[in-house]
Amino acid sequence: MLNLNFNPFPKLETARLMLRQLDVADAAGLYLIRTDPVVLRYTNMAIHQNVAETETYINRILHNEAAGEAIMWAIAQSDDPKIIGTICFWNIEPEHDRAEIGYILHPELHNQGLMGEAVSAVIEYGFAVMKLQTIVADLHEDNIASVQLLKRRGFAKERESEGDMAAYTLERK
Repeated sequence: MLNLNFNPFPKLETARLMLRQLDVADAAGLYLIRTDPVVLRYTNMAIHQNVAETETYINRILHNEAAGEAIMWAIAQSDDPKIIGTICFWNIEPEHDRAEIGYILHPELHNQGLMGEAVSAVIEYGFAVMKLQTIVADLHEDNIASVQLLKRRGFAKERESEGDMAAYTLERK
């Protein structure tokens, strides 16, 4: 049975990152990331129109965490608490011990291995603590960096989805 109790919130640390709970104080930084054309290029994310909309989004995320429906970490560098991205488990299917992973990172920090660190930490948490059996990622096939990141962590292409999207899965060993 899945462990979907995120209270207290699980902070995760890697060599260079702190994954912490998202806070309304992160709204301005998250707004900049979620409206960046480089970040949005391969996603279906709704573009926030203003920081207030991002605050509402954060409050919805916090509500979903309290209800055990999803979890999202703010990604920050170990030496600076400012948000540089997010990573989450959502579309959780308790009946199948399965969840979808999703992530975004400020484009100035792409290609530095930071998201790989975050993904590895969250995968470990998902399998060890949440007791997931399967982690899924739906992504655009042209997002080569993300496809490679997932493959390096053991994800395998499961199927083609709509348009240029594909599903990748990782099974618990």
